[in-house]
Amino acid sequence: MTVKGKRINQYFLNRCLYITEALLEYLISLTIAGAFIARLSSYIGLPDEITGIITGMTSLGVAFQFLAIYIRIKSVKPTVIAVHVFNQSLFCLLYLIPFFNISVLAKTIIFVTALAVGLAISNVIAPVKLNWYMKSVDTRCRGVFTAKKEIVSLIGGMIYTTVLGILIDRFDSDGMTLRSFIACATAIFAAMALHTLTLIFSKDVDPNSCEIAMGNEPEFHIDLKYLLTNKKILSVVFIFVLWYISIYMTTPFFGTYQIKELGFSMTYISVISVVSGITRALFSIPIGKIADKYSFKFMLLLSFGILAVAFLFSTFTVPENGKIFFMIYSVLLAVSYAGIGSASYNLIYEQFGSENSVPIIAFSNAVSGTVGFLTTLAVSPLIALIQRNGNVIFGIPLYAQQLVSFIAFLITVAVIFYLKSAVRTEKRR
Repeated sequence: MTVKGKRINQYFLNRCLYITEALLEYLISLTIAGAFIARLSSYIGLPDEITGIITGMTSLGVAFQFLAIYIRIKSVKPTVIAVHVFNQSLFCLLYLIPFFNISVLAKTIIFVTALAVGLAISNVIAPVKLNWYMKSVDTRCRGVFTAKKEIVSLIGGMIYTTVLGILIDRFDSDGMTLRSFIACATAIFAAMALHTLTLIFSKDVDPNSCEIAMGNEPEFHIDLKYLLTNKKILSVVFIFVLWYISIYMTTPFFGTYQIKELGFSMTYISVISVVSGITRALFSIPIGKIADKYSFKFMLLLSFGILAVAFLFSTFTVPENGKIFFMIYSVLLAVSYAGIGSASYNLIYEQFGSENSVPIIAFSNAVSGTVGFLTTLAVSPLIALIQRNGNVIFGIPLYAQQLVSFIAFLITVAVIFYLKSAVRTEKRR
């Protein structure tokens, strides 16, 4: 086999490992998010508004990507491995807290600390890992590759949440709730072990290779002052800030909304996850092709339009129509995520070039994540107030989640108009 052939095989192996790594990390993230984490925090004894804040900590963790601007890591691979083993061990610890014979306050402190530290350190290393793996991907087809990577994660996530949801419901019906927490901890540990192996077998890519297009844009010095004064960077970051506001004023409170007000079982919540996952998988490659053919700006306009409609459906979701309307909301949200999730970093690659992407992605995620978490904090008192008033606003029966959904709809419409005017479409490289 020629040297050229070895290079191609090496890149192919790295891309396969990248897809596998993303899948396993996604499975772990599912176990510490949404209804799963809401169920755990409720069992510990935390009220809904606090559970919403804890769920929103995912956004705050992203804020720590800001540190990636200043981090210079010579040995990327061993650092990434060590960081992920530590943070995923903390996630595993979360599901062992119910077994601790300590006070609710002590359990809450351990719960919040483990989740916050785990999210923080995993996000610090995220841009570095992203840049490491994306060097194996041709810049001319990153949209389609990202779509394929997401499809694998979605299919795996659907199977994972379905099996875990059914298992949890069975334990609950048999009065063995604690065993369901053992199942979640075991699932995280198994995914962590496999995730570590994918990182170990991944290799660095020769930057001088001519087998794939990795971008030839000149690298320029980027520091905090540059990031805060460059209007083009700020205009792109502002788009994702608004997106995070709309998402984190709604989704952190939907976990308890599904379980309590809408009365969904964990099995039905898993069904929603499966249906929305299939939908996202079906739309990922077509949307990726749209981005590769036209631009990620065009793809974002389409995705935000779908997201706006999704928020309209969640605005009108009540127990009487919950199983239908929340399902429609989840499906539309999945379609929008097929585009927005990819564009959150590919738009930056498109606008600024691959050589300068790491600090800009880190800055964008840090600012967006911080604003997202602050949004959850700001909305939490409103959620609590409406619930204390018997879900009535100015004499009108209305669930708190309906109100924040409508506000999110208005914000998303504003994002569409801003994106259309503030970001210009780059010529395809």
